[in-house]
Amino acid sequence: MRKLYVLNFDSTKVNASTLHKAIKSSDLITNWSHYIADSYIIQSSAGAKELSMDIREKYGGNFTHYLFRLDKNYHGFMPKKQWAWLKARQDWWR
Repeated sequence: MRKLYVLNFDSTKVNASTLHKAIKSSDLITNWSHYIADSYIIQSSAGAKELSMDIREKYGGNFTHYLFRLDKNYHGFMPKKQWAWLKARQDWWR
């Protein structure tokens, strides 16, 4: 089952370009969105720990981050493109 996760990180301590390359190169990540500088929404069938460890390995070492599953109880103020991206993946909370 594909799930959505929120990855938050501290951009003052993480090389954002290296992290972006790690996310793009992960075979566990089927899709991603990056509208907020210190955050990604990631689509994957993997569990949170497996996904976190894979990103860390591809990043090349430790980086401070949180990775948690997104559920259907969400709210915020984002561009319409971001809401459309989420709605296109409605099956993620099943």
